[in-house]
Amino acid sequence: MKLTIRPLQLGATLFLACSILGIGACKKTTSAAATCTDGIKNQHETGIDCGGECFSFNATVNGSSGNGWSAISAGNPSTGFVLISAATNAGDPGVLLQVNNVTGPGTYTINTCATAGNFLQCTIGPSATQVQYRTDATHTGTITFTKADRTLKGLSGTFSFTANQYDAVSNTTVGPGTATIINGSFNDVCW
Repeated sequence: MKLTIRPLQLGATLFLACSILGIGACKKTTSAAATCTDGIKNQHETGIDCGGECFSFNATVNGSSGNGWSAISAGNPSTGFVLISAATNAGDPGVLLQVNNVTGPGTYTINTCATAGNFLQCTIGPSATQVQYRTDATHTGTITFTKADRTLKGLSGTFSFTANQYDAVSNTTVGPGTATIINGSFNDVCW
C-alpha cells in the first residue's frame, strides 16, 4: 500500500510538531529603552547619540546664566574643525566656539584669533547694538573635549574664557570692555 501525503497534511503535521517542540512559538520581545549611548539614532537625535534629547549647552556670561540655551554645530570631523554657536532662548547673550585640528579628547588653550582660526567669542546685547568679545593674546580661554568622536560625530566638553571687546568690521580687538564666560559645558553636540 502506497502512502500519499498531501501538502496541506504535511504543513499541519509540521506546525503541530514545531508547536509541541517549542520551535516557532510566539515569543514576546522587549527592546531596551532608547538612551544617548545606545549607538542608534533615535529619540529625535540629529545624529547617532547626539543632538535632540541628548544635547545640552550651558554657560555663565558675566555672572548671568541666561534663560536656557539652544545651539547649533558645524564643522568637519575629518579635518578636526569644530564650530558650536549657542544663544539663550532670549537670544542674548550668545557664545561661539571655533577650534581647528581637534584630534580627540583633550584640552585646547585658545589665545589667538584670526591667525590660527581658533577663537572663543561672546556677544552681548540686542542685535542692533550688539557688542562682540573675542579671545586674543592676553584674553584667553580653554576648551576641554571630554568626547570628540570623529566616527559617530559627537562632542562633549567644558569651556571658560575671558574675551576682549572686538570689532568685526576691522577684525581687531578694540577694548576696553571684557566678557567673562565660566561654567561652560556642552554634551552630545553633533559634529
